[in-house]
Parts: sequence; structure tokens; C-alpha cells
Amino acid sequence: MSDIVLIVVGVAGIAWLAFLFVSSIRAGEEEVAPNLSPFLSNEELETVRMDRTLGVSIVLVGFLAVSIPLYFLTETNRQARFEDTFLEESILRGEEHFEDPAGCAQCHGGGGVGGAAATFEPRSGVATTWSAPALNDIFYRYDREEVKFWIVYGRAGSPMPAWGLEGGGAFNDQEVEDILNYMLEIQLPQNEVIANAESAVGSAANLLAGADAAMETTLEEQQDEIDVANSAPGLKDDATRIGAAATNLIAGRPEEYEGEPSQAPAGVDTDRDGLTDEAENRLPALIDEALSLGFGDFDGALAAIDLDPRNPMTNGIDQDFDIATAQVGHLSNAVLLIRVTADNLDKTLEPLEEGLAWLEAAQTNKLWEVDTGSLTVDDPERAVNLFNANCARCHTSGWSSGTMFANPIGSGGFGPSLQPPRARLQFTTPDDLRNFLYSGSESGVGYGVSGIGRGYMPGFGASLTAEDIDLIVDYLWGESLGGPDVPPADPTEEGSG
Repeated sequence: MSDIVLIVVGVAGIAWLAFLFVSSIRAGEEEVAPNLSPFLSNEELETVRMDRTLGVSIVLVGFLAVSIPLYFLTETNRQARFEDTFLEESILRGEEHFEDPAGCAQCHGGGGVGGAAATFEPRSGVATTWSAPALNDIFYRYDREEVKFWIVYGRAGSPMPAWGLEGGGAFNDQEVEDILNYMLEIQLPQNEVIANAESAVGSAANLLAGADAAMETTLEEQQDEIDVANSAPGLKDDATRIGAAATNLIAGRPEEYEGEPSQAPAGVDTDRDGLTDEAENRLPALIDEALSLGFGDFDGALAAIDLDPRNPMTNGIDQDFDIATAQVGHLSNAVLLIRVTADNLDKTLEPLEEGLAWLEAAQTNKLWEVDTGSLTVDDPERAVNLFNANCARCHTSGWSSGTMFANPIGSGGFGPSLQPPRARLQFTTPDDLRNFLYSGSESGVGYGVSGIGRGYMPGFGASLTAEDIDLIVDYLWGESLGGPDVPPADPTEEGSG
């Protein structure tokens, strides 16, 4: 090691001496330092050098004189193009967030056409759906800041969750703005909005005409829920056996399967897809048995499968492993629900039976029926259907958040009851009510006599004709809404528009 160091040092020394020698040979006459060299004469400085400098300056000034105005003339268009590009990119990002299967479209439908969200009727516990409104016309009823507030903080009293970071959601402010920009992009033309409002009146009429049948269907569904719960104790042993067998097979433990002898050597995976041949032979039959026993009532996603131990993609599209693990997951969920229901049958049945009794009472009382002959408006049937199409969602209990026909028209729900004399107590004249229907409420701004707006009440001035708004005003201002009598509104009740 020391020899190598000496060699390196020696070579470096020789190189340094060579450098000094070459430098001494190349060194000629000593150069004069720049600060000691004579410069240009005054005559040269004040003529040639000055003329050259002034010429360059004139050229630069001329360039600036021309380029700055040209830049100014194109800057406005450049900024506008940038804004357009940024908006287009924002709309695309917003569409991705909106149309994500776990995003807005999950409840409001693709393209914001409207949809539904699973929920429970709070008074009875009856499983039902919440009617999620269309969003492709929302800016005709609300302004951008109101919609942004609901996206960020959610909408209390409904399944609408908070999506913004400030409200506890996952989207930052830019992502919320992207969603808003996309929603603005999908807004329908106003003539289509008004046309849809007309078709909604017809739909409301059909809903009312089919109320008896709808209530009968709801009763049958509730009874089915009770029957399914009652079946759980009889399924518990089979659920335990089938669940354990499926779990063992998917984990490659056929030796623990409680059934007929194995059809293949343990652990063999002919198609090398991650499932043993034993699992691919037995799982389809296990799931078929579970479906025949009624496990699908506890997990509706449980479905039959077809697996071939010689083909990793039996259906030609999906991997057998993915299909099997997904369905065993649904099977395990059904098994868990069966066992929990069986072990807690009394607690499970109590709310279901109370809900059934509540529905039977609603069917008997026919609270949805409206006596149009008692109304003092020009077109009573259209007035009722206009109300149901535009107002009942918030002002008839259960219309959007539960069992649609279980309460009287205008009985209150997300918004206050509108049973007479509510309108005459809150507003001093029909014109005040009309103006409120046109513009809606503003958060923190008073309306009528004692109402305090929350921004929930939409304005219908851009989506309904003046004639239809006048008809709604006359209907609400009248002595009756045509439904069964309910307690009148409390004059001291605070507004909640």
C-alpha cells in the first residue's frame, strides 16, 4: 500500500515540474496590466465610440417603442386564451371528480340528471331512498356560492355529505371549483328547463294516481324484510358451514372442507391463477347452495360464478381469482348478517314491525289524497301537481326523504309545513309571497314577516312560467291545500327557507 502511495506522489511531482517547465518556455514578453494600458483618446471617445453607443441606444429605444405596444395589444387575447384553456382543464378535472363512481354521480346520476341515495325514514325506520335532485339545472334555482357551500359542508338533514376540506371532506378549494365549473358546463338551456318543468307536472300527476299501488309495493317490501329476518335462525348453521368452507377453499385449505372427498390433489393449481383446482371445482357449487337457501336476501350482490381449473379467465374477460374473491367476500358478508340477525332477532324485528304498522296506518288513512274540489284556484289539479313537482320535495314529509305517500300534502319535511294559514302568517300580501318564490331565500337574510333564510329555498323565476308561479301563490294563499287536516302552523315558528 505504501509503495502505491509513493508511486502516485512521484508521478504527481513529475507532472508538476513538467507544467512549470512548459510554462516558463511559453512565457514571452510580459503583458501590460489593463489598468496601465493607454485607452482611447478623447477625440475617439467623443466621436466614434459615442456615435456607436448612441446608435445602439436609438435602435434599442425604437425596438421598445414598437414592441411594448404590440405586446400590449396581444396581451389581452393571450390572457383570455389562457383563461379559456384553464377553464377547459378545470372542467375536465371537475368531470372526473363528478363522474367518479364514489363521487357526485353516485347519487345525482351521470351528467347530473338526478338519482337516488339509500336511506331510512326517520320516524319509522323503513328502508327507502332519498330522491337526489338533478344538477343540470341547479344554477337556474341557486347561485354559485350557495351550491359551493353545500358541496363543501354537505346538506344537513339529508344524505348529502361534506366534500370540501373545511367541511371534513376530501376536496380542496380548487377541486371544488373544478366541480362547480363542470356543473356549470352541463346546465341545460333555459327552454329545456322550462319544458322539463312541464313534464315534471305530468310525472307528479302519474305518481299521485299510482299512490295506492306504490304503498302496496312498499308494504310488500317491508313484509319481505320481516320474512328475511325471520329466516335467519334457520340459516345460521348452514351459513356457518358454507362460510367456513368458502373461506378455507379461497385460502387454499381444502383439507378443512367439510364435504365430499377432494376432486383434485391438495394444493394443485393447473392454470396457475392463484386458485387451487379444488377451490375452482367446489366454490361455484357452494355459492349456488347459498343462493338456493336465500343468502342473496342478505347480500344482494352475491351471484353465481363459473370457474374452470384449466383456464385462468373462464368468462374470457375477468380473472377467475378476482371473481372468486369478490363473491366469497359477498358470501362472507351474507353469512355475517345472517348470524348477527339470528343472534339479535328480537331487536331486529321490533323496528321492522313498527315500520310495517306505520305503513299500514298510512295506507288505511290515505293521507296522500287531495280533494281538488275544495280548492279555490283556477286550475286545482294543475296547482296540486305543480306543488308536488316543485315544492313537495322539501315541504311534504317523506316526499324526497322517506315514504312518499305516508303524510298529507304540505305537511312539512326538509322545509316548514305550508298548511294554511302558514303563507298568510309569513307574508303580508300575495305579492310578497310571489317575489319570494321568484328569487328564493338568501342565507342570513330575512324574508316575509319573521323568516330567516338559510339559502335552501330555491328561486323559481328562471325555471317556471309566470302563470305557474301565480297558480302556486294562489294555491298556498288559499284556505286549504285539499289534503287531510293537520295542525296549523305556529305563528311564532321561525322560518327556515
